[in-house]
Amino acid sequence: HGLASVNIIFEGSNMEQAGEFGCAHMLEHLVCKRLAHLEADFANEGIEFNARTCPETTHYYIRGLDKSVKKYAKEFIRLITEEGLKFTPQELEIEKEIIQQEWQDADMEAERNLFNRFFEQYYQTPRTLGNLQEIKNISFQKIKAMAERSYRKPIMCVIEQGSKWKVDNQI
Repeated sequence: HGLASVNIIFEGSNMEQAGEFGCAHMLEHLVCKRLAHLEADFANEGIEFNARTCPETTHYYIRGLDKSVKKYAKEFIRLITEEGLKFTPQELEIEKEIIQQEWQDADMEAERNLFNRFFEQYYQTPRTLGNLQEIKNISFQKIKAMAERSYRKPIMCVIEQGSKWKVDNQI
């Protein structure tokens, strides 16, 4: 058996507007929560699942043995593209706390802190983690509006496995 991956890519933190800095990363966390019920299945099948937000993209992926990834590909795509933005105000509030802790942890690590400061200078925008005050104050309505604007349609979905099955298209 070969290896396979499913990659779903949306806009990154560069699309954030004033009052939204850090929301792309927070959305990444909220969308990933939709896959929590599959974590044990993924682990049992040897599937790696992860996501990351950078200035250009927010990237969700699964990868592993082709038969395992193929088994979960449609459900993964559905959860990210259809269910991902169905979070509640309560989930948002919990995630704000998690992101704030992540923000504070990043400032405690000298290397990450240096990188974050460089990032802010180079891109002339707050780091991907965002602005702590904006994260604390973002309303449910504002992050939902930003999500609808940014997650309307993925930039790309790529499914690959050796020579047996391959799809490279827009959803």
